[in-house]
Amino acid sequence: MKKTFTLLAGLLFCINLLSAQNPKTLKGIVTNEHEELLIGASVFWKDTKIGTVTDTAGRFSLPARDAEATLVVQYVGHTPAEVQVFPAENNLWVEVSGIAQLQEVTVSDHGFDNKVSTLETRNVESITSKELRKAPCCNLSESFETNGAVDVTYSNALTGVKEIQMLGLRGVYSQFMVENRPTMNGIATPFAFEYIPGTWLEGIQLAKGASTVKNGNAGISGQINAELVKPHLDKPVFVNAFTSTEGRGELNVHLNNKGQGNISHGLLMHGSFVENKWDMNDDNFYDSPSRQQLNGLYRVFYESPKMCAQFNVQALTDQRQGGHIPSAEGAPSLFLIDQNNDRVEVWGKMGYEGVGGKPYNQIGNMVSASWHR
Repeated sequence: MKKTFTLLAGLLFCINLLSAQNPKTLKGIVTNEHEELLIGASVFWKDTKIGTVTDTAGRFSLPARDAEATLVVQYVGHTPAEVQVFPAENNLWVEVSGIAQLQEVTVSDHGFDNKVSTLETRNVESITSKELRKAPCCNLSESFETNGAVDVTYSNALTGVKEIQMLGLRGVYSQFMVENRPTMNGIATPFAFEYIPGTWLEGIQLAKGASTVKNGNAGISGQINAELVKPHLDKPVFVNAFTSTEGRGELNVHLNNKGQGNISHGLLMHGSFVENKWDMNDDNFYDSPSRQQLNGLYRVFYESPKMCAQFNVQALTDQRQGGHIPSAEGAPSLFLIDQNNDRVEVWGKMGYEGVGGKPYNQIGNMVSASWHR
């Protein structure tokens, strides 16, 4: 009899010990007013940090309270529900009803400064304006310092011409475009990349490999396309100045007006000079010519739901002086080069969709004319 009593006492002790190690749990499900299970609903005790979320079957489980408490259930797009739970309850069915009006949501994106498209049929690398800010200075020819696909060579100290090499081939095998429009051909080719100031650039696209019928067959090793800032996207007033102890100075001014209705226009102005006496190898020839440039671009944009058009006029003058350094003050130079380049270019674009009342019918046209001497 005593052994039986001892065995029963031990059994009761074990049951109490197991009950102490396994606290009471509250379980339940969460649905909407249509009895559809809600996945990922937040379930927690009010004024505490004790909570959980519903699983793929709309079920939840969390530690129960010893006294009466309030259970809060929240689900995106619905009004939160509060349920009074008594200590004796261990299973609940919580219904969340009513659509809550969401506040304004702002969605922003952030991309890489240098990226390669996986959608293009060609290998196209895009250099954004953020990446261009890392370049030391100050025009398109100096914007590839952080890019390994394009090299800038300085092979002629007399004229100061900079040549672009793409995929190891000379610049004559690459096609230069401004906003997908071939430009700067003929006698303008040697100086083309210096006629686009850095502040005018919105981005650069490098298409590596042979050209396509879209832009012509001039690009054997690839194409370099420069995107310029748009009047309706650029700052209304922008002023940028640069100078250095090496005799170089620049001034850039942007004036933009969105105008009324669908028309916006902008004026981009640039002035620069380099005055130097460099002769690092002591051969009595200037290592780089002195130069002065005035450059201006006027843009007019029209945009509507069915039609977009733009008209652009660029005019510039570029002067360069280089050659032999006189042996003494007032002595004549034995060999001098004096270059004067004047250029005026006019181009426009027009696109219209919905031709014949069909939204998939579209028509576009580009025109361009230039004068260079």
